Amino acid sequence: MTLRLLTALILLLLPAGGALAAVPSFDCALAKSVIEIEVCKDPVLAASDSLMAQLYFQAKTSAFRSGPSNQLSIQRAWVRDRQDCLTPEKIGFKTVQACLRSRYDGRNRELAVATVMSDPPIGLEVLPRLDPKAAPLYQAIRTYVRSPADRKTLIRLLTPYFTRMAADETQGYGQEILADEKILKAEDMLASDHGFATGLKVLAAYLDGNRLILPCEAVLDKPGLLATVEPIFGSNLDNFIPATDCAATLPPLPRFEALVDQIYKGWPQCQGSIRFSAYRTFAAEVEAARLTDGSGKLRSKEAPKLKGVGPDAIAAATAELAKYYQTYRILPQTKAQAMAFGSVQNVLAAGQRCS
Repeated sequence: MTLRLLTALILLLLPAGGALAAVPSFDCALAKSVIEIEVCKDPVLAASDSLMAQLYFQAKTSAFRSGPSNQLSIQRAWVRDRQDCLTPEKIGFKTVQACLRSRYDGRNRELAVATVMSDPPIGLEVLPRLDPKAAPLYQAIRTYVRSPADRKTLIRLLTPYFTRMAADETQGYGQEILADEKILKAEDMLASDHGFATGLKVLAAYLDGNRLILPCEAVLDKPGLLATVEPIFGSNLDNFIPATDCAATLPPLPRFEALVDQIYKGWPQCQGSIRFSAYRTFAAEVEAARLTDGSGKLRSKEAPKLKGVGPDAIAAATAELAKYYQTYRILPQTKAQAMAFGSVQNVLAAGQRCS
């Protein structure tokens, strides 16, 4: 689907007066709530609502390319949170319209990233508006995974980020890290998955605005890219390296997510900037648990007990992951159970640390 066709699906033709006419994904004749009425009378919101419907439809299938994604529960939560826009002054907006535009842009950005690796890549066509500073990086991720031989395009997309880093003295630490990895220019990122992941996380940490989201499907196609979410700075900059959208784009894991929440709630109050590295290490183990394909060494040793984490939650998460691995990673039952045990114990071992 081209951008022209996508626009045709979302927007009507410009009338003679120049005002933009658009229709949302629902029938405005039946609109009753304040928010629906607001969307119907604002052509920008109407177009955003229609775009959301297109992106959501494409994102409903999981990044495994089978089974449902977790987008339904996230969409429902977004709809509930959208009600906050009825009192915009309480959340830093002057008008209901301004709040809704911001909320729609944020959700559409998430959904656009979720469809970057899809065919057609609708997300790539709308990200230049929703996230212009990061859009070339998203295009580079798709190109690296799907068309790695297209080095000319990759170098064109990545070079401006290296140029800006060299011209900004506040990014000197990032330059030092890249130099240690022998990544001095865009071409050097393309030598290996490790090089691409390292370059991506350093460049992303210095982005102004939105945090870069690593599309889960990209990691499924190139598992080495999961290193993008691992800490590298040993400072608060680790808080700005990419995260994946696997929790949204893979099938739901409510018991596993409940376990992760328990671990976070029991985390002690850590001091010092190195704590961000500990948080990112834990987050990387959580991502690995969602993505494991059965390869690698199995962990058989139990992790130390964590504050506020009960055995029932651990058992429930382990059983859920085992079934998940059987269904979506097509692992035999015995191996799926062993992998689930190892994944959960790795997550526990990385939790509630300050360094």
